[in-house]
Amino acid sequence: MSQQTESFPRQSARTRHFRLGAPRQLSVSPDGHRIVFVRSNSGGDAVNRLVVADLEGPSLVERVVGEPALLLAG
Repeated sequence: MSQQTESFPRQSARTRHFRLGAPRQLSVSPDGHRIVFVRSNSGGDAVNRLVVADLEGPSLVERVVGEPALLLAG
């Protein structure tokens, strides 16, 4: 049995026109050392998380600071 690939219209609908997983609502800190944005974990995940990216150093380091499941649980 061969596995069929998902059609483009279905992929587009599932990923909300390929926007899931992309950073949104970007804000730069006043000192320019960090950016804050919301993003889901992947193109198939509709839950956005608040992420802080530290721009200092040789590589970009991202950390999730707002996880909806944890915030709503307590």
